[in-house]
Amino acid sequence: MTILTISHTIHSPLKTTWAAVAEDFGGIYKYHPRVKHSPLISSISSGLGTARRCEFHDSSTVDEEIVGWEKEKEVRIALTNAAIPLNDIKATIRFQAIDGRSCIVDFTMSYTPKFGPLGWVLDRVMLRPMMAKILKQMLEGLDRHLATGEIIDPPGKHSGPVPGTA
Repeated sequence: MTILTISHTIHSPLKTTWAAVAEDFGGIYKYHPRVKHSPLISSISSGLGTARRCEFHDSSTVDEEIVGWEKEKEVRIALTNAAIPLNDIKATIRFQAIDGRSCIVDFTMSYTPKFGPLGWVLDRVMLRPMMAKILKQMLEGLDRHLATGEIIDPPGKHSGPVPGTA
């Protein structure tokens, strides 16, 4: 099993950051530069059991469901139906206030590579560095989105502010 943690200081209050990540669960497309759309696929819109489908710019998808929730402290997510060679993918996102204007977000992802020993090698050489880069881009996108209101797109593209916020 691989466990990868990326931490980032977000220059927005903890309540605002929590709301963007956990309460607006279908809104990940606003700050994750690789996610094109993220519709909810559950009948509930917030809290335990909320699920979304992340549709990436490369046309791949992954389903994500909130499986743990400690308000303004931690949200745990199970990822399924991913088009990557990983099993048992889980994410834990922890939030800690620094002061009234900023917080630290720790994003921990755990997974087991498919394909036995070959998967272990692929993980060390390719998957782990790629996942670390993606998580870093997502947290940087979250910080920028909360500061500017812009939808964060892949490098070279620009959508502008979220509709209704300009």
